Amino acid sequence: MNLIGQYHVVPMIHPADITTNATATDVIHLANYHHALILIQTGTNSKGCTLTVEKCDDVTPSTHPAIAFNYRKMTTSDTWGALTAAESTGIAIGDGDDNAVIGIEIDCAELDSDYPYVRACLSAPASGNNYYSAVAVLTPRYAQDVPQTAIV
Repeated sequence: MNLIGQYHVVPMIHPADITTNATATDVIHLANYHHALILIQTGTNSKGCTLTVEKCDDVTPSTHPAIAFNYRKMTTSDTWGALTAAESTGIAIGDGDDNAVIGIEIDCAELDSDYPYVRACLSAPASGNNYYSAVAVLTPRYAQDVPQTAIV
């Protein structure tokens, strides 16, 4: 089975302690993809933060309004919670959300042609050590041995 030809995995934030810094993932280009699943994984968190998703006009990005999104949260070893709609204001990641995974579902057809890029953003935690990582799993429009890059 050739899963790499069917899905493209893109590291967006390598595991890091963001301490008290607002952090944005890498911007990914979704023009060649049908669907994106962005997985935000938490480690130990001293203080919570807010998770938002932004559509972006380019890689820099010059313009990046927050968008509504659907997500699931996994707080046990491998059981997802219900699919939940989030407003463009985002969702709270609480102090007690240690070792959780948040799966953000993005249907690329919902992005307009002026905003074919997307990223996730974490607001600045109030204090302490706050560990996060992020990866995107993208579904290419056309299966290939090696999918096209999404980080340009």
